[in-house]
Amino acid sequence: MTNSRLVPRPAPKPAAPRKVRRPTQAPPPPQPPNAKKTVGGVNPLHLIVVGVVALALIILAINEVLIKPSAIKPDHIVVGVVRDSNKEPYRINAEDLLGPTSQHLRECMDIGKGIMVAFTTKGVGGGDKYEVLAPSPTSDPDANTRAAEIEDAKKKFGQYLARINNPPARWKKFIILADNTTGDKSLAERVTARYNTLGIDKVLLEGHGVTVRFHRLTGQPFFEGTEPIVIDPKSSTGTKQEEIKGKMEVVFKATEDKSAIATGTANALTEDFSVDPSDGDTRIFLFSDLCENFEGTLSVESGPLSNLTKLREELADPEKRKAFKDRLMAIKKLPPLNGATVDIYFPPDSARLPRMLVLFKVWEEILTENGASKVIQHF
Repeated sequence: MTNSRLVPRPAPKPAAPRKVRRPTQAPPPPQPPNAKKTVGGVNPLHLIVVGVVALALIILAINEVLIKPSAIKPDHIVVGVVRDSNKEPYRINAEDLLGPTSQHLRECMDIGKGIMVAFTTKGVGGGDKYEVLAPSPTSDPDANTRAAEIEDAKKKFGQYLARINNPPARWKKFIILADNTTGDKSLAERVTARYNTLGIDKVLLEGHGVTVRFHRLTGQPFFEGTEPIVIDPKSSTGTKQEEIKGKMEVVFKATEDKSAIATGTANALTEDFSVDPSDGDTRIFLFSDLCENFEGTLSVESGPLSNLTKLREELADPEKRKAFKDRLMAIKKLPPLNGATVDIYFPPDSARLPRMLVLFKVWEEILTENGASKVIQHF
């Protein structure tokens, strides 16, 4: 038996150390699609809202404590004064409001308010307001420390009251120019009807005065008018009706063959405005067909311009149109009309209406160039 020799086997190499795996952290649970993000479990939007509210409260507190008393003045005590009509004065005086026994002043001083007076006329509605005494800038209610201020307020209120109780007279002025050279039998009726719609009684009720002037436009280049009718602001309604009737009878004299409309109008207005300048309250009524027929100016009743086609051609040319206007006012120029309104009334003559409409455009230019605010045609 053969003894075999046992050869030892080499020891196996040690296995490489295994990597240690850290435990895996579970992912957060899925959030709903519209979930809001939070910080430490608090919604940031809530933090912003709370901050804004807190800041607003701080600002409000500072305003109430430091700013409001000095920057925002107290309100006023309002004293109402009512009169029955605008022809009566407001019955109140400075002592009623600021005198030593005034309940209004005592109340004003006690609570630091100013005094305001509201003036009202029955049936008219709200009127003017006037601050008699301002609130104290230092919120000092002591009347003794404001004595000089109160005396000054008395003086100023007295002056204001005198102005509104005695306002300067505001006059409505009406000028009626009647061209009776065509023998228009309806002229007297039409002028009278227009006069009756002027609203003179209403103007008087408003406390204003009225001046009415009547002029007849003659066939000669001379001034012919009547003394103006002056109706005082304190006149009762319906006054001077007989006088007005007499003035209109002067206007409607017998007719004439010639027609110096431009010169007559310029004469009348120059005379009127020399003593009573025009303003926005002046209304001029011209009753005429505007058909000038006078050798000193021009004629649209005879010669080439009596043909309507020729007249239109003449006025269509700018240079000839200017020459036409210059000839029309050759004897007498219009005075400044200063905002007056002019109403031109045509006679009821349909056959002559096309000619009157053409001439109206020329007169509208002349009157506007001389300061009329508006020129209105009526037929």
